[in-house]
Formats: sequence, C-alpha cells, structure tokens
Amino acid sequence: MIREAGGDVLVSRLWEERRLAYPIRGHRKGTYWLTYFRLEGGALSALKHRFQLSESILRFLFVKVDPRIVDTLVQHALAGPAALAAQHQAAEARHAAPEAAPIEEEAVVEQE
Repeated sequence: MIREAGGDVLVSRLWEERRLAYPIRGHRKGTYWLTYFRLEGGALSALKHRFQLSESILRFLFVKVDPRIVDTLVQHALAGPAALAAQHQAAEARHAAPEAAPIEEEAVVEQE
C-alpha cells in the first residue's frame, strides 16, 4: 500500500507478537510491524484511509521522524531483535566482569 501511494519502504520487519491490552474487533493477540518509509505529506491522508479500510490492519500509528536520525533508526531496525539482544548481553558482560586489580610492585631497597 505504501508503494502504491508513491512511497519508498526503507525497512519493514516484525516487531513483536503479544496479547493486546483489550480486545480489538474480537482479536486478543496482535502482531506489531515496524516500518520506516518515505512518503510525500500530501499522500499520507490517502494512505491513512486505505489502512482504515484494510481488514488486516486493526490499528496503526504514523510518526514523523527527524531526518537527522533516519539512517540510525533504519540500521537499528535492520539489525533485528537477535542482534540487538546479543549486543545488549555483550554490554552487560563488560559491565559485570570484575576489573583486573592493578598490579602493585614493591621495591625493596637495602640500606647499608
């Protein structure tokens, strides 16, 4: 639908599947998708209308992203949850590992 509206999909991936806070149209579970795309502002209202008419989309939210951080967000989304979890575990391991005690040297000087 985004491409048909003249948009360009930068990345689209499964975000998570979880139980909804409340039933929506009889559904108790939802699949959340994270999609970053570029689209002219004038075409957004037509896209919203198509999403509202879609039987497979229960809810949606469009958020305008600051152009300065688009590349970072897209790279983050491309990494996926497994890669991000591995990075998080590595960071925790670095912080949890005991630091090596500094080596202290003693100098023994004999006096005559």
